[in-house]
Amino acid sequence: MSSNVTHMQVEDIQLASALSLAIDESCDIKDTAQVTLFIRYMSSQGPKEELLGLLPLSEQTRGEDMANAVQKCLEDNGIDINKIVSIATDEARISWQKALYHRQFKDFLEEIDSQFSDLLLHNKVRWLSRGNVLQRFDLCLSEIKTFLNEKSIDHPELEEDKWLQKFNLMEDTTMKLNELNLKLQGKGNPTYALLEEAVCFEKKLLLFVEDMESGKLLHFKNLKQYLDETNAAIDTNYYKMALKNMKDGFAERFEQFKTNKSTLAFIVNSLNTTTNEINIEPFGIDAGFENERLVEWQVHRTQEQVGRIGGPEMHAHRAAQVDSSERNSAS
Repeated sequence: MSSNVTHMQVEDIQLASALSLAIDESCDIKDTAQVTLFIRYMSSQGPKEELLGLLPLSEQTRGEDMANAVQKCLEDNGIDINKIVSIATDEARISWQKALYHRQFKDFLEEIDSQFSDLLLHNKVRWLSRGNVLQRFDLCLSEIKTFLNEKSIDHPELEEDKWLQKFNLMEDTTMKLNELNLKLQGKGNPTYALLEEAVCFEKKLLLFVEDMESGKLLHFKNLKQYLDETNAAIDTNYYKMALKNMKDGFAERFEQFKTNKSTLAFIVNSLNTTTNEINIEPFGIDAGFENERLVEWQVHRTQEQVGRIGGPEMHAHRAAQVDSSERNSAS
């Protein structure tokens, strides 16, 4: 049925006395450049607009290549190009150029037998894996610079010492943030346990500041490797302040959770939490009434635990007594 509809549309277009083209540039999911060709005309039923085709382009995306693709599509459908009275097209080529470079870069990696087939793009990974994006860029940096040189594309920061130091520090810290983020995921984790992870990382940041200040860089393997390879001098004060600011930001973000730490701990260790340590007012609950209920609940839970501990022993003792009594009766 679809072929009949297409055939009828083309016949309708062929009968029109005047045609107008609208050409849009785009890329498909594999970064293949393509031309979307719309055609407008006046039929016996009134004005119409139809999608005539999606025309893929190969290696080049010049105006000449677009024109050739459009002309071939018109000729294949038997449409007279002399009837065209206007053409509307998008002049922006930036997205096409990026897609072209992306395809060519992947081909370049394949040609040199690189261990990677592509970069990881931030829109293709979960936000928890952003550190992997930076790590892949770092591992492909030599190939990236070679490719850009072949294309005569200038990115001086890729050779700048300070930029590369900051990049390696960002790679190290982002990977550590990824580790924290993964620990905060998953079902069944109580809020108190998540807070403990955040507090632990905050303390680690202090450790990182001390490590940076000492210059040992025990926790910054990528930055240390870069400095060892280049013998570059490092501004430890600058990076120390950057880490300290991160620590302060962390402390501020989780301050409210720390204030209610005892309340959150109640879920995990309810029997050892006193009523004075719990703040339930933010939840709109009558504190006096709930404190009484809490004491009752703790007492009942304690009795249950004692019963579970003593219960089996008592049953075993009674069973032994019954067994002994039966043996004495039999004798």
